[in-house]
Amino acid sequence: MWDVRIDIERNRLYIKLSADGGQQLAEQVYAITSAARKLNNGFTCLTEIPAVDEVTKEQDTYIRLVQECLAHMGMSTVVRVGSSEMNQEFDKRALESGGYSASCFESVEAGDAFLDTEIESIWEVKSDNLKNTLYLKLCDLPQVSISEIVHAISFEMKNLTPGFSCVTHFAEEWEITDDQSKYIKLVQEFLALMGVGQVVRVGSKDMHDIFENISKQAGGYCAAEAETIDDAYKLIDEIFLRR
Repeated sequence: MWDVRIDIERNRLYIKLSADGGQQLAEQVYAITSAARKLNNGFTCLTEIPAVDEVTKEQDTYIRLVQECLAHMGMSTVVRVGSSEMNQEFDKRALESGGYSASCFESVEAGDAFLDTEIESIWEVKSDNLKNTLYLKLCDLPQVSISEIVHAISFEMKNLTPGFSCVTHFAEEWEITDDQSKYIKLVQEFLALMGVGQVVRVGSKDMHDIFENISKQAGGYCAAEAETIDDAYKLIDEIFLRR
């Protein structure tokens, strides 16, 4: 029996797939996409996959459709529960349809525990209209998720006014690809056009230097460095109190 549910607090989608075909497949797709709409960008996903001898052409079409939809809806980390053989089959489709892959676990509890530890590395975009500040938490993500970040930033900018501050937190250090570099340049040009004031970056010195070079070229601005996120918030609070 298939099932779809969400955990709002964890920002997580749970999918239990069945081996049934026909109308059941269409119902599963509708339930999955409807549930995902209730979650925030960067939501995680745990999928229980059935053990089947062979995936039919109809099932293959629906699986790829769901994977592509979830990727475009802002899904981040994915885990699957089931056999490693079936996970490999799902991964082949996911890489082609959504540009992502998933780790495999033997139980829902193990998959949940993994996602709970991974949650700290997931990107986040939020704004504080009282302090007129944009907060960005960034990590290494597939191109589709980076486009979601760009969308989230443009949405949060509606709450801010020219002269706003920006805190950029690097949750991890990673090697920036050419595609990612294009998005970073786009975001920094956009922030400059929207009137960004003080920018503070937290995290890897190497990541700061890379972003600094791009921001100088693309946006014509520089950023301060902070050792911890608390230090960054203190800098922003000082700026806010001086206004």
